[in-house]
Amino acid sequence: MHIIQEYMDFDTNGGASFHPTQDKMVFVSDRFGHYQLMEYDSKAETVTRLLETENRCTNPIYLSDGSLLFSTDNGGDEHFQLQLLSNGKLVSITESLRSKHRFAFATDTHIYYSSNKREKQRFDVYRMKIPLNESEEEFLVEGSDFLPMSPKCISQGGKLVLTKSLGNLWNEIYLLDGELLSLTSHLTEKKPRFVPVEFIDENHFLIVSDLDRDFLSLGVFSIENREITFFEDSDWDTTDVKYKDGKIYYLKNVDGSSKFYIADLSEMMLTDIKEIGAPEDLGVFVSGDFRSFLSSYVVVNGTILASFSSSTSPTNVWMYNDKWSQLTGIERDYSNYHFIEPTLERFASFDGLIVPYFFYGAGDNNLPTILIIHGGPESMYRPSFSKIVQMFLKLGFNVVAPNIRGSNGYGRLYLSLDDIEKRLDSIKDIKALADHLEEEDAVDSNRLIVYGGSYGGYSVLASITNFPERFAAAVDIVGISDLYTFLKNTAPWRRIIREVEYGYLDRDEETLKRVSPIHKVDIIITPLFIVQGDNDERVPLSESIQMYEKLCERNVKCEMLRFADEGHGVTKRKNQLVQFERIIRFLNEVLNLK
Repeated sequence: MHIIQEYMDFDTNGGASFHPTQDKMVFVSDRFGHYQLMEYDSKAETVTRLLETENRCTNPIYLSDGSLLFSTDNGGDEHFQLQLLSNGKLVSITESLRSKHRFAFATDTHIYYSSNKREKQRFDVYRMKIPLNESEEEFLVEGSDFLPMSPKCISQGGKLVLTKSLGNLWNEIYLLDGELLSLTSHLTEKKPRFVPVEFIDENHFLIVSDLDRDFLSLGVFSIENREITFFEDSDWDTTDVKYKDGKIYYLKNVDGSSKFYIADLSEMMLTDIKEIGAPEDLGVFVSGDFRSFLSSYVVVNGTILASFSSSTSPTNVWMYNDKWSQLTGIERDYSNYHFIEPTLERFASFDGLIVPYFFYGAGDNNLPTILIIHGGPESMYRPSFSKIVQMFLKLGFNVVAPNIRGSNGYGRLYLSLDDIEKRLDSIKDIKALADHLEEEDAVDSNRLIVYGGSYGGYSVLASITNFPERFAAAVDIVGISDLYTFLKNTAPWRRIIREVEYGYLDRDEETLKRVSPIHKVDIIITPLFIVQGDNDERVPLSESIQMYEKLCERNVKCEMLRFADEGHGVTKRKNQLVQFERIIRFLNEVLNLK
């Protein structure tokens, strides 16, 4: 198991923020076993750990007064609190420990965030004046039941733009300017995605949207006319837009890889568009969520700090000033590891739909092969660094990572192809991929493993219940076993935004039960390994327990590994080591490997 220990020790460093003086930056790193705050001094070229805590620390940002704001939770429960480091002292900005506090953005004078501390199903909007340790929070907007509200940007004159989630990828824009007004109520039936970016004057703000188009595109929203003028008509999603000093910075997601652009904004048009490239041609500018870091890059005075990763280089902080230079992780030498790059392939699914996938070949023919199914389901597998993938390759497994229908990055139509009654079409994609792999000399089609977490865990369970003889083994990490009980038991604020994708409790009960693996458990013959965190608010512990107990009743080989100090996924390195030692032992036994 030495290989597992070695690969679990690879670090992730990202989410950097400049100090106002720009002589140092803060970022998060998991080198100590879970995300902690690190400070890089550019003059001394040294890295210092700022806190030593058993809880993960995420989303750091230096405020205008030089204090450091960050988020932290306990045991993976995702009840994030806002804390402040100021003059060496740690200050708790929020103290409602059973509630969520979601930092949104900061100006020179205030921070803006949302919280469900008043009622668990409602996210209200607040702000606080800087310096935070000398001010009280100000209540701005009362949220709507079950539909999270989030502040996005504010004009020089104090107009605040917010979004209200109507689904996981469907929202509405509001404006707080004395009173709260909807700017897009006339467009909600089209179920668009709106990502407000930044004001360019008191009547216009930059926006990314897929309104009346297939892909997310950059444009400007007119408050007066309540309409978008798009700058582009793209074949790929535009993401991560920032507006600084008259320049627009943005990324393109091209088949999973990132392209970075800078443009001028002149008379409501993009001009002088320039691609600045990336540290590597095929890689990803990485961001996550409140559990890690929200932004893939920041721009200060024309200097870019970015979190970048490729399939062969772990996530690190890079700086751009006419060229890219790596700031973190330079002390680690990975040259002896011979990390493997994937090839991007495609196959025709059961109905002729062309589905992309990444193929990582371990080097020999006729090898056991792991199909990794991403979560979401509206997520996307991208060719960033994965220590898990590289570990499997080192241990002699091929890895295949598809973007089955319902994945993000391939347009609104592709996203919708697994909604509600079409749920199992995405599972048929997995079966079609498994059949397609029979043509690969590198793959032993009799030793296929289906592996996934969260919604990917649901896909694992659905695969072995709908196609019980196709897979030799299965690994389900915090997966959904019953979409009906999942929707009933998940956090109240999550339910409605997930029903848009999965189906509604009050009208789709029959469909929800038809596509739920728990109701087909009697036909499972595939050995199954289950991983679950006890503090999981997204997919409750009960989802894993009910599947495990039913399989034990039928004497189907099934093991379950629980962690009392984890939530939605295993994030602590000590627990990751236990997790993968158990998974590899299980696969070796089931597949009769050495």
